[in-house]
Amino acid sequence: MKSGKSDFLGYAAFLIAASIIVLAILCGARSSQSAYSPNADEQSNDERNKILQDSLKQFAQELEHSGSSRDRFVAAHLLVLTNADVVSGQTPPPAEVVALAKNALRDSPLDADLAWIESTDCNLLKDACNSENAAQRMMQLQPDNVLAYLPALNKAIAEKDETGRMALMKKMSETKNSDMHYFATTNLFLDSLQKWQAPIVYTANELYGTHLTDNAPVTQDEAKLMQALQYSSAMAIPALQPLLEQCKPADMSVVQRGYCQKIAQAMMSDKTALIRHIALKIGLRTFNQQPEASEWQTLFRQSKWQNSPENRNTNPEVNRTAFMKSMSVQDENKLLEQQLLQNGIALDPPENWQPDDEEYRQIISATDKAASIGKQ
Repeated sequence: MKSGKSDFLGYAAFLIAASIIVLAILCGARSSQSAYSPNADEQSNDERNKILQDSLKQFAQELEHSGSSRDRFVAAHLLVLTNADVVSGQTPPPAEVVALAKNALRDSPLDADLAWIESTDCNLLKDACNSENAAQRMMQLQPDNVLAYLPALNKAIAEKDETGRMALMKKMSETKNSDMHYFATTNLFLDSLQKWQAPIVYTANELYGTHLTDNAPVTQDEAKLMQALQYSSAMAIPALQPLLEQCKPADMSVVQRGYCQKIAQAMMSDKTALIRHIALKIGLRTFNQQPEASEWQTLFRQSKWQNSPENRNTNPEVNRTAFMKSMSVQDENKLLEQQLLQNGIALDPPENWQPDDEEYRQIISATDKAASIGKQ
């Protein structure tokens, strides 16, 4: 998934760091790798990619006549994503494809997954979307989802609407759950791809990398899953930097600090690594009283350890059966823990290990200084 703000918040970095779900991509998958061919060496990558794209385009043309608005929305995405001129920005999406997506959204006003995608401008199909209307629907459809308010909050911040900004932060602070719709978006694409017969163009080693426990032909289930993961990872997400900016200690009132603390607590329930990272960053900044401050510092340090490069680059063997089974978990944080334990890596850092994070070091130093003064 792509965020509109700040490269360091790029979703792929956290996704790769945190989840076995994208282990295949981490180990070398390309956007077109999704099936097996006994004659793969005889075909160039361009030839194999064309076979795959042509197959998806033909399937999309069939899918656009589905009675399901979710299928029709996916069809519209497939039609633009298999159009090289549209993807490269040389031409806009065809008007009939924009209309297909717009009508699918119109027919499903109560579908929270589609509303979420629409609120983030629909990627290449932004002309089909009314993002402001979708942002309002999201807040109504999922009032207890802290992230449902994020598009509206970003708009209020951009427009310097202080009343609206504080009202939305208050609403967010009253929520208990967090859902970025990453897994739901994956399932949206995967459900629509069920009747697609993937062409046989790539080997298992090309799809997963070389660290395989077996190299049997890629199954249809694997092909469809990888395609769905790639599409969902390419979807946009609301910018997260503005929220982080609202939760800087130097700029916060007591009321705003309280809002940020509760927002962080709600975001900790999210099942994606990215949102949990943002929650920990906000918690680290805003909880300045003991024992909460130490608790959040410990959680932040543990997360940094689990996502550290030395633990991430272990190149474990990929058990394809276990990988497919893991998809039912749909929780990046749990999957990361499973992956670390399988590779003999402790979930907690060594006693003297400290993360390479300047803000963390400054906060720890301030905490230690305050504790020392308190003992005098």
